[in-house]
Amino acid sequence: MSGHPGAGKTVLATRLARELGYTYFYVGGLFRELAKERGIAIEDFYRDLANDPTLERSIDAQAERLMQQNDRLIVEGRVAPFQKSSFKTINVFLKISPEEGARRQSLRAENAGKTIPEIERLTKERVANERTHYKQLHGITDHFDESKFDIVLDTTKTTPEEAFQIVLDKLRKMGV
Repeated sequence: MSGHPGAGKTVLATRLARELGYTYFYVGGLFRELAKERGIAIEDFYRDLANDPTLERSIDAQAERLMQQNDRLIVEGRVAPFQKSSFKTINVFLKISPEEGARRQSLRAENAGKTIPEIERLTKERVANERTHYKQLHGITDHFDESKFDIVLDTTKTTPEEAFQIVLDKLRKMGV
């Protein structure tokens, strides 16, 4: 599962994993923990990754190992849809308008005190940095290329419950 910041990926992935009895692995969660341990904002941590590609490669390798060993797994991460798996994969992409994504992100503790326009600006910078970074590190030209995904859902005007039902219904039709 991948998608735009603030689109509801974590909420949806967690709920789907629980409903389907799958294991859930959140790559971004590891990054957030490491940023917190270093006492820096997640945006600063992502910028620092450019100077330490071995750290990101080790986390990506961990996700890929899980994808080789477990066919009942939901991996949430920007690179996950481009990694190898021993099993059939269904890639889900959640998109959202920049304004609504920033509004939702403003509800996170890590964004306390930041304005919506500030979060929009930081998100835009982060996505641009990711795009450059993923091209250099993995050869991925556009990690938001919707053609790489089996299910694409715009959650801008969708509640978490509606998003869950829509994606679950599509997964069921695909034999999950």
